[in-house]
Amino acid sequence: MVHGDKRDPFYHAQNQQHRTAGLSTNVNELQRQAIPSEPPGAHTQRIGALEGQKQDAQTNVNHLSTQLDTLTSRRKDMAQKFQDLREQRARIDQLAMQQEPEITNKLSLYAHISRLSFNLDHYPRKLSGVVASEDVQGPQTFELELSTLSQCQIADKLWGLMEC
Repeated sequence: MVHGDKRDPFYHAQNQQHRTAGLSTNVNELQRQAIPSEPPGAHTQRIGALEGQKQDAQTNVNHLSTQLDTLTSRRKDMAQKFQDLREQRARIDQLAMQQEPEITNKLSLYAHISRLSFNLDHYPRKLSGVVASEDVQGPQTFELELSTLSQCQIADKLWGLMEC
C-alpha cells in the first residue's frame, strides 16, 4: 500500500485528525462569535432607550393629530364664516341696488330745497360742500371740521348758510 491510499488505515486516521482539527477551529470561531461584544445589560438599555424614543414619537404624533383636528375645525369654521359673509354681502348689495335710487332722489330733493350740495369725500372727519345762492355772490363753498363741533353747532352753521 502506498502512503495516501484510501485503503490505508493511517490515511483514515490522519484524515480523521484533519477533520477534527477543522471542526475544532470552526467550533472555536463560533464560540468566539457567540460571546456578546457588549457588556451585560447593554442590549436591555438599548431596548429601553428605543422604547423611550418610541413613546416620545407617539406623544408627538398625538400632539400633531390634535393640532390637525383643531386646524381642521378652524378651517371649517372659517369657511362657514366666509360663506356667511358672502351671503351677507349679496343681501347688502341687493338692498343697495333697491335703495340707491330712493336715496339719490331724497338727496336731490334735499339739495333742491336747502340749496346745499354735500361733498362726502372726507366724511366723517369733515363735511364740505356748496351752497347755491341766487345772489350776485354765486355759490359759496363750506367746510366744517366735525370733530371740533357739536351736532347743534353743525346744524346752526348749516342753517346759517341756507339763510344767506
